[in-house]
This record gives sequence, C-alpha cells and structure tokens, in this order.
Amino acid sequence: MDLRKMLYGLFGYSRSERVGSLILIIVVTAIILSRLIIIGNKEAIAELPGNYKPVTSLIDSVVPAEAFEFDPNTVSFEDLIKLGLSTKQANTLINYRESGAVFTGADDFRKVYGISVAMQDSLIPYINISHRAALSIKNAEVSVREVYVEEYAAHKSEKVFIPVEINSADSIQLVTLPGIGEVLGPRIVKYRELLGGFHNIMQLSEVYGLDSAVVEAIRGYILIDTTLIRKIDINSADYKEIIRHPYTTKKHTEDILNYREHKGCILSFKDLLRNNILSKNDIDKFALYFSFCDSVIIDR
Repeated sequence: MDLRKMLYGLFGYSRSERVGSLILIIVVTAIILSRLIIIGNKEAIAELPGNYKPVTSLIDSVVPAEAFEFDPNTVSFEDLIKLGLSTKQANTLINYRESGAVFTGADDFRKVYGISVAMQDSLIPYINISHRAALSIKNAEVSVREVYVEEYAAHKSEKVFIPVEINSADSIQLVTLPGIGEVLGPRIVKYRELLGGFHNIMQLSEVYGLDSAVVEAIRGYILIDTTLIRKIDINSADYKEIIRHPYTTKKHTEDILNYREHKGCILSFKDLLRNNILSKNDIDKFALYFSFCDSVIIDR
C-alpha cells in the first residue's frame, strides 16, 4: 500500500471538514478579539481624569454636577435649564405653576407632567420650599377668588328672556330660549314648516332631540298664535303635500287619494272614519291641519 495514501486516510480532512474548521477558527478569533477590546476600554476609562464620566454614568445620573437647591414655586426658567431640565420641561413646570398650582412639599414635584421619574428622583433632594412664599401664593389666590365672587354678586343680573311667538319666530329668536341651542333652533323651524304651525306647547316635544323636560322649562317663554297655522285642503292636495305632513302615513295618503278618485269630494271627517281611513285619534290631529273646500261643512 502507498504510505502517502495510508497517512492521508488516517490524518487527512475532507473539503467540508476543512471549511468547518476554518469557520470555527474565525469565530473563536472574533470572540477573543472582542473580549480584549472590552477589557482595554475599561482600563482606558479607569485612567480618565476624575471630572470625566463614561456615558453609562451619565445615564445613571441625570442631574448635572452643578445641581443646587431650588424652590419650584419661584425658580426661574434659566435655573431650571441649569438643573438639567429641557426647554419643554421647564416651560411645562412654569405653565403648571402659572395655572395656579402651588408646591407645598417636595413630592408635589412629581405632579409636573413630562419629567421622568429618574429626573424627579434626582432633583427632589435639592428642593427647598419656602412655606411662607407658598402660603402667600395660596392666600393671594383665595383673595382674588373672594373678590371675584363679591364683585359678581354685587353686579349679578339675571338674564331676561323675552317671550317668543313660536309660529313666526326664526331660528335666531328661538336660540335665545333657555335650553334651545344652535342645533335645536333650526330643527324647530324645520318641523314647524312640515307641521304647518304649532297648536300647543307640548308639540315641541315631537321635535327630534328636544326633551319634554326642556319643553316644560320654556313653557313660560312661549306664545302661540294658532291663526298662523297653515292648513292643507284635503280635497285638492296631491300625494306629496299629504304624505310630507308629520301626522300622515303612506296608507293614509293612498286611502285618501283612492277615496277621492272613486267617490269624489270628501265632505267630512266622518266619511274617512266610516271608510276606516282614519281613526278617531287620527281625526283629532287631522282636524288641526287639514281643511275642506269652503262649501263643505266640517262635521267631525
């Protein structure tokens, strides 16, 4: 046997084994080099002068070296920046203070929105509140509030609501009523146009969104002129005129038109009652808004 082939069989590597070995060597070398770099950085940091700190130290401590005592009730914007707050955080604290808030204790500093817990924890030990100043601010607020209340009471005048005639008022007049705003005013006018006019105050509760409690509340501010109600001639109105009225249905409309087509002029509501076109309750409502020709006597 060839000695060379025998030795290669005992100690040789295949192509895949050689590739695997090369990769393993590269990985091990990379690990060793990275560890050496880390150790070298730590030694370099240890040799820095005392007034320098690594980035990790800066993260751990958010308060600058020149931190000083301050009163959050009186501290200036410039001093807040020196203490390490950002422009936004400093403005937030001052706006919080100007809104009427008073710092009566160091923990009140945690109420300021936008300042991290780490920053709060670092600055709270430096807070020194002048309780006399805090009390002075609080007393000033109370004093202003009392003066305002006294002046308001001295010059208080109840709003006077002028009665509104509901069947002729526009939406501008209606919104002056208590409980009727810019939404309900136009709705009342729109419903009135469909109805032909209001006959009584409680019909206002038929307006979408208008509560019956509000209707009762404005009862004393409403006038109703029923002579302004517009009636529909039941013998000449077309399909569109009849069905658009809030008190009619599609069946009412079709039955009325069918009756007129086959039997002619409707003489009274009794005609509609006898032919089961309207009920007694329907007639009570229809009589307010539907009329007959002048030659016809209304017989309910």
